[in-house]
Amino acid sequence: MRSVRSKNWTLLCFGMVFSVLLSVSGYVPAVADSPEDTPKASIALMPAYQVETDDVLEISVYGHDDLTKTVTVLPDGTISYPILGELHVAGLTLANIKRHVVLAMKDLLVDPFVTVAVVKRATKIASVLGPVSKPGEVEIKDGWHLLDLIAAAGGLTTRPEWVNAALVRGATGVSVPIDLIQLYLETSPQNNIPIIAGDKLVLTDKDPATLQVQVVGEVVKQGAVMLPDNGSIVAVLNAAGGPTPDAALTQASIVRGEQIIPVNLSGYTDSGKIVGDIRLQRGDTLVVPKNRRLFAVIGAVYRPGPQNYPETGNVDVIDAVTRAGGVMAGGGVEADMKNATIIHNASTSQDSKAGISATPQVKETNSITYERIDLSQLLKKGNSENNRILRPGDVLFIPSKRANSSLGWREALAVTPLLSAFLR
Repeated sequence: MRSVRSKNWTLLCFGMVFSVLLSVSGYVPAVADSPEDTPKASIALMPAYQVETDDVLEISVYGHDDLTKTVTVLPDGTISYPILGELHVAGLTLANIKRHVVLAMKDLLVDPFVTVAVVKRATKIASVLGPVSKPGEVEIKDGWHLLDLIAAAGGLTTRPEWVNAALVRGATGVSVPIDLIQLYLETSPQNNIPIIAGDKLVLTDKDPATLQVQVVGEVVKQGAVMLPDNGSIVAVLNAAGGPTPDAALTQASIVRGEQIIPVNLSGYTDSGKIVGDIRLQRGDTLVVPKNRRLFAVIGAVYRPGPQNYPETGNVDVIDAVTRAGGVMAGGGVEADMKNATIIHNASTSQDSKAGISATPQVKETNSITYERIDLSQLLKKGNSENNRILRPGDVLFIPSKRANSSLGWREALAVTPLLSAFLR
């Protein structure tokens, strides 16, 4: 029995000593003793939260309503409170502020029970100016970074590579250049800068002249085109409306300063891809020349005249007649298919006569060679032996059965040197 009493007496003494130590040290519990002593509007905050200007604090002392006050942290970081007077609290934690209050009251109150709570956080504002969906002020949250700020402003309305960016720090006014391309591609801490109140992100459009390439020649819309970030020639051609039917795609080139870079664009119409890994750069000019390789079909056809010779492949007689709308029959004019003639100009390149079989029907007069061909055998009877290959500069003349068909010959002879001039 005596042993039990001894243990109880020891515990009581220990408790009294511990209470005295707590009183001397100024220890303040983190929460109030009862629910009614905790402000209902208090915001749950992490213990390490540091008070900022414009925060609204409630300081209460249990059992002393006259010492319960709601105070606002002034722009200079101070608050005004009875007994304390003015106290600089900006940057302090709630625990630090409690300690100051308790120390100030130690001569007036015994073991004061003090609570300090934030009832309203200061609104932190940053701003975004320039090409975003919602320019202007943005209320920022704790832990925000640059990408969070841009997202809150609705995101960019243009491409990152078309914009200059700078972050003006609210605390110092220092302007920090921002590489938006690196920011979006890497999103590393080095580029994704933390945002603080008062920061201003300034976005300005770059000079279009530094972002464009020129497209000239046989395209639907000549002029300046914004350069895609990957320098795609296909994308630039699409923006220019694509090539015209007269375009010489295999003879295109890129003018880059004093350098001329040949580029084969024939894949654009075939597969949608360009041969080789050639990329456009700022200031380049893409030149798409006119296809000057021509042939002609003259005489008793529905669409007589010059035609573009394809850059790849050949044109045979059947192709030529088809492109010219077919031979005329009826309506007072009928094609004399047995006396059709291919007129070869000897002044054209040597390969213009390749593929023409030697035949007794070929006659040569000065620089012009004539080859008689029976279209009736070719078109009606399917005799492919007579399906000759035309070359650039050739003229296929199909006379009519009219008595004045010599007029067609004069037209054919007039067209031949004209086609030759295009091939020089």
